Amino acid sequence: NIGKIFDPVAKEIDYFVKKYPDFPLSLVITAKGYADATTIDESSFLYKKLRPTLTIPESAIATNEQINTALSNARAKSVIDLLKTFTVGKSADGNNIRNLLFLHEGKGEKFPNPKITDYSINDPRRRIVLLFWSIFPD
Repeated sequence: NIGKIFDPVAKEIDYFVKKYPDFPLSLVITAKGYADATTIDESSFLYKKLRPTLTIPESAIATNEQINTALSNARAKSVIDLLKTFTVGKSADGNNIRNLLFLHEGKGEKFPNPKITDYSINDPRRRIVLLFWSIFPD
């Protein structure tokens, strides 16, 4: 079922690649993860899992913002990992893709959509990953 989620992305990229078969292309896929501003207690499993990924002194207690940034980064990385698993190599003819680059970024507690003005601290609309892709001539 997870493959079906990425199917539209794979089809869109495949369509573009087939449209320009004579041009060598570079493909960049970026995932941007977001988190809400819910407090993550330092005694929780999630805090203990995310804390080592931060580049702060080992003795320092991570702020909620730092932990939520690590969480959003982990979300984005997970989406990229799943995308790689379920789409790479699935193209009928990806011969003209010379360079393939996957990027992920955690945006933390920033709002994913600045047009939405009624976000709450614990808002599921903030716990998302946005996926972007760009295709360039090589």
